[in-house]
Amino acid sequence: MNFFIRQLLPSEINFLMEMFYEAIFVPDGEKPFDKSIIHHPQLEKYTYHWGKEHDLAFIAETKREKVGLIWTRLFTRKNPGFGYFDDSTPELGMAVKPDYRNKGIGCMLLIRFFREMEKRGYKKISLSVDKRNRAVNLYKRTGFQIVKENESDFIMVKHLKNS
Repeated sequence: MNFFIRQLLPSEINFLMEMFYEAIFVPDGEKPFDKSIIHHPQLEKYTYHWGKEHDLAFIAETKREKVGLIWTRLFTRKNPGFGYFDDSTPELGMAVKPDYRNKGIGCMLLIRFFREMEKRGYKKISLSVDKRNRAVNLYKRTGFQIVKENESDFIMVKHLKNS
């Protein structure tokens, strides 16, 4: 499959919102959450006022459509995200549209993102992932390590090359 990766444009915030919803894990056979969940205060902070100094996102797209997105936002101890590690480690989110999963797009998004984060001087990236999510294997293959285990999820960290 041919696709390319580019930075998210400010005018594409709706695609960020769409992919943020896709990133919310729903186990097989369970009913998806109502789309309004992305406006819940615990989740809204991931996209609210997108475009802050440390926000970064890349889109994967084919010739016809946008198919995936990867993004980071830097949180603080005072207002941590679910995958918070420390005040200097951005938290990663990623989603690929269902019809395009298992085609290497997620891996390519991660690799491209790691290079960009290294260029920007970051030492680590963190994330939170449900233990039942198959993406755990992708994250492990691309160098993320489990640093904390909660009841239902892992907090994982990837050390970048410049660390």
